[in-house]
Amino acid sequence: MAAFEFIKDGQRLILSYTPHNGDGWLWDQYKSSLDGRISIGRAFSFPMSHVLKTGQQRRMADDIADVDYTWEFLLGVMCEEEYYRIAKDVLGLKCDCLIHKDVKLSGAFFLSRVGGVPLLQKIDGKIGQSIIIGGAREDAIPESVYANMRKTWPSRYWVGFYVECQIERQLSEFCDVKGDAETRFERYLNKKREDARSVFEAKNEKFPAYKEFEIQKYEYIRNRMKELLEGSLGYSEDEWCKLIMEFILILYPRYIQALYKVTIPCKKEDGSDAQKQLDVVLLDSDGHIDIIEIKKPNAADIFSRGNYRGNKYPGHTLSGTVMQMESYLYHLRKGGYVLEDYINKHCRGRLLPDLKISVVNPKGILILGRSNDFDNKQKLDFEIIRRKYASIIDILTYDDLLRRLSNVIDGIKKR
Repeated sequence: MAAFEFIKDGQRLILSYTPHNGDGWLWDQYKSSLDGRISIGRAFSFPMSHVLKTGQQRRMADDIADVDYTWEFLLGVMCEEEYYRIAKDVLGLKCDCLIHKDVKLSGAFFLSRVGGVPLLQKIDGKIGQSIIIGGAREDAIPESVYANMRKTWPSRYWVGFYVECQIERQLSEFCDVKGDAETRFERYLNKKREDARSVFEAKNEKFPAYKEFEIQKYEYIRNRMKELLEGSLGYSEDEWCKLIMEFILILYPRYIQALYKVTIPCKKEDGSDAQKQLDVVLLDSDGHIDIIEIKKPNAADIFSRGNYRGNKYPGHTLSGTVMQMESYLYHLRKGGYVLEDYINKHCRGRLLPDLKISVVNPKGILILGRSNDFDNKQKLDFEIIRRKYASIIDILTYDDLLRRLSNVIDGIKKR
């Protein structure tokens, strides 16, 4: 059987090929090829300029008496981002193929066939761009996924089982059939399904660098928030708002965009024109909005200082912030299409493409205060307060944000 060896020689990827029954047919191509190319294994087609060594050249150079049929061809050249680039005409593709330097190569890597056509050519006909295998690029096919594609593609064995099953099924309608092709085929498919599961388990391999970046990003934000909370009196609401904007969408995945500081028109009691500024506007995929109001952590008291019949009740800052939120929501609901047009016009350059703001019964989220020192009774009272306002989705303390952010980081690590 012919032997394929792939040599990674610095900037060059070399195919070392040793025919099983001599290299006479290679020499025939080398001397008299009509198109100036040498074809190997029904998968490679090299131009003469890619022939690095022939069998005879090796024997003459090494002065070895034993017959050595090994030929060497230039398969690829190192390009950007540590990928070997293989010219499209060498593999019979529409675009060049990029293979990461750490990918393990073998003859089967290139020779796997589907219906008589090399697997790489099948993929090439489906994606319309360069095939990229391995490495950390977002558009790359993970090495394990490509390997599983080769393993799970229908083999001649699979096709033989399938044909037997079809014959038995059709004949069984008219007569008793001997054989158990159906059972054997089912066992075979179950084994294939087990082998294919790792395709789905490999989803994280596709973005290893991206995943690590996400973890580092959110850990940095969490640590930054902890630092700010230690000296929170020295920071403005705007600084807190900008920090929260960095991760708020991952805490509320139903939204696809967050807009910072959106101004809306309104009317004063005397009928004169006025404006209100919303800290953060959240948009879902249909453009429907909800809003966030953010207060400084140490400038907000969740509870009043006293008790009422053994229960805590909302403090001055929380009650005032709720009223502020209710006022914003009232003006948003009352504004109708005129307000929608105003916001869309003034936010046009900030919106995602094809996204248009729609105001349909918006709700609010409040972020204020601390809860790190709450006892069990205070936690219960705070949960009751959270649930009492129909127009407010959530009331979060900065300690709630830290806990949720930590849960997100743990979730990313476990993917």
